[in-house]
Amino acid sequence: MRHRQSVLAPANAVARLSGLSAISFACLLAACGGGSATPPSTGVPPPAATLSGTVAVGAPITNGKLRVLDATGSVVVADVAIDADGNYANITLTGPAPYRIEACGYAGPNYKCIYSVANGAGTANVTPLTTATVLLAAGQSPDALMNGAAPALTSTRIASAQTQLREGLASVLSSAGVSRTFDFISGSLSAGSRTGYDAVLDAVGVSTGQDAQPFVQITPRLGSGNLYLEQGSSSGTVIAAAGAATLQLSGLETLFRNMSISMASATACASSSIGLGRSLAAAAQLSMGGPAAQGPAQVAGALCGFFAMGDDGNSPMWGSRLLSPTLGRCDLRGVAPVCGVSFVVQSPAGDVMPVGNGMGVTQEAGVWKFLGDLMPISIQASAKAQRTRRIDTPAPVFDYDRALAFEVAAVPGLACAKVTQRNAGGNAVTIGFYKPHPGATDQRRLALWTADGVSWGAGMDPL
Repeated sequence: MRHRQSVLAPANAVARLSGLSAISFACLLAACGGGSATPPSTGVPPPAATLSGTVAVGAPITNGKLRVLDATGSVVVADVAIDADGNYANITLTGPAPYRIEACGYAGPNYKCIYSVANGAGTANVTPLTTATVLLAAGQSPDALMNGAAPALTSTRIASAQTQLREGLASVLSSAGVSRTFDFISGSLSAGSRTGYDAVLDAVGVSTGQDAQPFVQITPRLGSGNLYLEQGSSSGTVIAAAGAATLQLSGLETLFRNMSISMASATACASSSIGLGRSLAAAAQLSMGGPAAQGPAQVAGALCGFFAMGDDGNSPMWGSRLLSPTLGRCDLRGVAPVCGVSFVVQSPAGDVMPVGNGMGVTQEAGVWKFLGDLMPISIQASAKAQRTRRIDTPAPVFDYDRALAFEVAAVPGLACAKVTQRNAGGNAVTIGFYKPHPGATDQRRLALWTADGVSWGAGMDPL
């Protein structure tokens, strides 16, 4: 008969093993370390969730400031400086997503705000197309969203808004070599490069407004068509011009850098090697409010004279720089392209001032040159408002006036200018006639022809 041998541990040994098991189990729960367990804390906190991105309108935004709100409307950051290349970085996120982003600064001569949204850490670009994305996702004006909670900005709605935009801009995206699934918020963007996403921003103008409901309107700068979008509905499309894909806009940065070098001093401006003359087209013309300068030599002299005196005639502008230009409409039908551009100076102190309107550039032998006035006669239009307060009464009395203002350069030989506007039926209606003032000397602009020569009532008789 075989006996099975049993080995029994002493009672005190069992107790010791139980104690070890308890210690091991407790160590496992507490992640004491060793083997594959979680390593012990080093006392260094994990990296914070941060947000970075690029703010651009084709050109980098200038003197820009950034503000971020969380989903509840609490301010995450405010007045964050955007650098000269349009970049911001390492914003520590607090509070719940989605995060609304507002960037304000100069886009060419205009101070404006553009918007974006982020659902977490990473990249969040801010451009006119992200502004459109926010409007179409929320069904609200983006600036109105920069206050209070924003429950409408869900990931699904943001994705749907981007799809709606990409469908209307398919031709423009293809021309710029950008994928039809490109993400306008997190995609790669280099402001001022004039390639890829930045080329798309150059190719279209984006505006937002409020009609029966908020809308986005996109018009081409390098093509044809018109795109009108509301939340969930689109009308029209934008078609890229045939030559848009091969148009090398990056040379605009070189042109404006060279012109900025010329503005270092009076000597630099007039220099044959680094002066303004090297940057001007053979057909350059510039009126500067007076008789037009023609050709590179005259235009260079006019610009150097302007920079020497400044806008007020007494404040030299040497040492200023020309901002990276925003693009206007381009005409690609001729032998060489002709494009409208902003022409804006930033002083050494950081002040931003437009030098002129209606400026253009063209290419000579494939190199971009400054053309000056796109039109032979400088014409500007603006809307103005005035509030008058009367203080000789017990209670202040206010009067409000608003007007359209037109400035037409008094070019020698120009006898009259007629300003018209189309009515709802599409017919041109005369607003006023502008003529040289009899007996005036050194007149830079034509005067409004009035009914009686005294009042502001426009005279409608061209004779």
